[in-house]
Amino acid sequence: MTNIIGKADYSFVDKSGTTNPEGLHVLRLVRKTPPTYEVKCAGCGCVQRVPHSRVDFARCQSSACGLPVRKRTPDEEARERRVARERAALEEEGRLSELRMQRETAEYQMPTKRPPVLGNDGPMTERQRLERRAWAEELEAEERERMRPIREAETQLQETHRQIRAEQRKRLTDPAIEDVDVYIAPEVAGASMPKSHADEHNIIEFQKFHKQHPDFYPTTRNVGLLHDYHVRNHAEIYTADMLGSVFQRMKEAGIDFDEPPAPEPKPMDYASRKPVELRIAPPAKPQPIVYEGFDLETGEPRTYTEREINRMSSDQMKRALRLTAASGALDLPNVGPGPRTRAQRGEL
Repeated sequence: MTNIIGKADYSFVDKSGTTNPEGLHVLRLVRKTPPTYEVKCAGCGCVQRVPHSRVDFARCQSSACGLPVRKRTPDEEARERRVARERAALEEEGRLSELRMQRETAEYQMPTKRPPVLGNDGPMTERQRLERRAWAEELEAEERERMRPIREAETQLQETHRQIRAEQRKRLTDPAIEDVDVYIAPEVAGASMPKSHADEHNIIEFQKFHKQHPDFYPTTRNVGLLHDYHVRNHAEIYTADMLGSVFQRMKEAGIDFDEPPAPEPKPMDYASRKPVELRIAPPAKPQPIVYEGFDLETGEPRTYTEREINRMSSDQMKRALRLTAASGALDLPNVGPGPRTRAQRGEL
């Protein structure tokens, strides 16, 4: 329906929902003063704004409009399909998780007793402590019961995974079992040649495989595992791709391959070392023993050597080094009741 919008002195016909001859579809009115529409190009999908006065003959302003669409490469199409699959898997996983949560919480009821709220009312009483402990044990028991089916499913899944890996190891290493999933490259499918030529071809392919997989250590056992597998499955002529496929399957199945030995430490070449300059430090001179004291004649501070102190008498050394105790320093402290008064002596 066409709407007429405006005041008494100015009005215009609303073009929303119409398409002009240039292929621009008018989406909505985004501004009334001046009237402006939001339009979308039917060719490239570009959205732009056009005033009311130009909406009937406006064209798409996109530089890519009208250009031929580049055809997507197989890698881009495969990438888009992979992204779509991953998005669909995530959505399905979220939906299943939501359903599982609803099913597990359908009959859940909040516990009737709640733990006491600690405030400023002092430490908990013994009764409050026991109630809190019982509430925690109840929640723990409910959590264990809720997680029990999940743990059982995880345990069963791990056991199934171990059985599958054991079956894969048996299929890949047992001489009496042929592998139905053996990979045969198209270039050697149905090929036939003398045994000598086949051996030369296999050796060359083994060398290519070893260059592509440096983690493969070519011991007799490791080479025998891959060679015997192909001989057992009627693929006596194989390629590097076939060897790489089987090697990857064996590693995923948990088959242990021989590891390269640890490199031996290189012996030290003492002849190539740079000479080290050695220096002998001079012996340390003993410091003379001196004593700080005072001159016996002037009383000024001075330093005495050990020889001068040894030539002094004991009195001279005491006065030179001020070793005599100060007056009263060695007096005994006044302890005890002290002398008796005259009244105590009975003289009064």
